[in-house]
Amino acid sequence: MYKAGISYEEFGKLNMNKIRIIANAHAEKVREEFKMGDVMAFIQGRYMVDALLCTVGNMLGGKNSKYKYPEQAYSLANEEKELTEDEIQNQREQFIAMLQTMQSNFNLTKEEENRQNGKC
Repeated sequence: MYKAGISYEEFGKLNMNKIRIIANAHAEKVREEFKMGDVMAFIQGRYMVDALLCTVGNMLGGKNSKYKYPEQAYSLANEEKELTEDEIQNQREQFIAMLQTMQSNFNLTKEEENRQNGKC
């Protein structure tokens, strides 16, 4: 079976225009599959950030922590309700915490690179 979904026998009977059409359709299918995988990876990363913020926030903040893991999928939650001002503020704080974590990691990496390169 040819990768584009036709057999070698069928492939041998096609002219160049039909082969081009099939090849373009297959390339489009591969691009769409890649985009879907990319979107899924993004969504998975978003949930991972929520899990990390929840874990670290609860470890550092104890019982007073504001971080909560979503009760349902974002796609389901956004269909049903508008965000309250508190929820919007919580998302802002989570985003800022994520950025601060990224900045700290960047600074640590830079410091390590400088140490390895002999810069102080």
